[in-house]
Amino acid sequence: MKLRNVALIVFLMLGLTSSFGWQAQASPLSDGETKQADPGIVDPVQDSGVQPADPGVEDPNQDDPIDTDPTVGEDPGAAAAMPDGLASLQISLESRSTLLGPTWKLDTPFITTGTTPNVIGYVSNNTAWAYSTANLLNLTLLPGAALTKGSTGQFDSCGAWMNSTYRTGSLIRAWYHSETDGPVCTSAPSKKAVGYAESTDGGRTYYKPNYPNNKVISAPSRFTDPVQASEADQKVIQVGNYLYMYFMAGRDYKVRLARSLVSDGGKPGTWWKYYNGSFSQPGLGGESTAIASGSVLGRAWVSYNTALGEYMGFSWSPTGFGISLSPDGINWRRVTGDILHTTHQFHNRNSSSPELLDYTSFIGLTGSPDSVGADMYLYYMRVPAGQPMVGDTRYLVRQKLRILNAPGGTPIPTPTAQPSATPTGGRTYTFTPQIDARVEQANPTRNFGTENYLRSNGGSEPLVESYMRFAVSGMAGTVQSAKLRVYSYNGTNNGPAIYATSGGWTETGITWNNKPGRTSGAYDDKGALGSNTWVEFNITPLVTGNNTYNFSMQQSTIDGFYVYSREGANRPQLVITTR
Repeated sequence: MKLRNVALIVFLMLGLTSSFGWQAQASPLSDGETKQADPGIVDPVQDSGVQPADPGVEDPNQDDPIDTDPTVGEDPGAAAAMPDGLASLQISLESRSTLLGPTWKLDTPFITTGTTPNVIGYVSNNTAWAYSTANLLNLTLLPGAALTKGSTGQFDSCGAWMNSTYRTGSLIRAWYHSETDGPVCTSAPSKKAVGYAESTDGGRTYYKPNYPNNKVISAPSRFTDPVQASEADQKVIQVGNYLYMYFMAGRDYKVRLARSLVSDGGKPGTWWKYYNGSFSQPGLGGESTAIASGSVLGRAWVSYNTALGEYMGFSWSPTGFGISLSPDGINWRRVTGDILHTTHQFHNRNSSSPELLDYTSFIGLTGSPDSVGADMYLYYMRVPAGQPMVGDTRYLVRQKLRILNAPGGTPIPTPTAQPSATPTGGRTYTFTPQIDARVEQANPTRNFGTENYLRSNGGSEPLVESYMRFAVSGMAGTVQSAKLRVYSYNGTNNGPAIYATSGGWTETGITWNNKPGRTSGAYDDKGALGSNTWVEFNITPLVTGNNTYNFSMQQSTIDGFYVYSREGANRPQLVITTR
């Protein structure tokens, strides 16, 4: 499935005048209607005959993002007023757990149906596979395929990727991403649409009713180029009397919206696309309006957060994924920086390629893909640094995510530093930051304290510095060595140095304009540094015993250095050895 790598420059959100009124669970029809008109089932997209690809062979056309800027043509100065709600989200992430891999089967977000301990989860790549799980961590592959690609010459002849499920009694409805692509399913690009399927065996296997007339979403017939004639990569969520489908349009790689009455079951001919403020265009071949820029809503995954009373999605930046919120499902705003860090390098990967993270999803603690709370699971695909996309190189990863400024939100507990014996008879103590943040010269009044990475950059580019505070207590003996350890996830040709600074700053208040001053010279100024590795700075002269210490990481040359913050996967550490 071809997600689109977009080089985003501006953050713009379209402020649409119509509102769903989802919080009240009322009908979102802007004209007060309770039933949609029947447009008839018309499919303007004529698919040519193709030969199905072998699902066990990696399609070279899969996962090749097209470098397209979804903000092209938008006014970078035009930004709508933000909806009411939290202006920023403070989160905490647990360390990673690997559920599957290495495998080639991960090519969509991980989705689920059911409630723990009886959950079935799905992964897809041309074909969908089902896994049973009692705890959303240990997965057991079920026999056979859950959903297979279609017949030669049909809209899903090159593959069927499960994206969404909805359970009504013993019937489970599903919607899948489909592709067709010439005679052999290996030539670029593919044409994409959304298909409909059902399961009557608890989600183990799915069939396609009235096939091949089970397509529910397709692009307008005026588009003839396969990329522009693609609408897929969707996520369905039920709200009140409607099923709402978020989907991506290939012509600009922005998220659109459609809906179907729950009573109509989300079947073909019952979907209506959101266009110019109302749900007025048919799902098959109708026009649609983008509801946000690609930076604000960069993927189609949407869940409802009961702790916040808002809808959650993923923002996109050139360096990773963050979180966006919406009070009504249409008006979206970014509320974090990157919580996952990746350069989105899908294709042309080689031994120096950085780690790749994508196909993100939120899942509730009991297994719901549609409703989450202050605590939830964040799932995504991981390809290690230096590995290609072809073959068994992908891993399904999970991290527990906690929203700290939701009602009742508190940090996920972390182990208390305990001393350990050293070969010389001394003791080693490890401390993690009490607070940390970065500041940016290009954004002199903006605070980045809740983001999960720190950075340094210098030279002729706008400066970036990072600050950390450690509260050191409970040590015995005389300090023999002190090392500041940070986890580098991208490397640099010329690294930073560490400085002592004054205190008085706060994590959520520090900016470039009010950052503390240095109180020491540079320590352990680094040269070239690798990626995905711990880096140690010798700062022994700056640590004398039990006390509170403030440090900054600053760089004198171009080639930015990125490390995890205390909110990230690998927190900074102050490691002190005493005797």
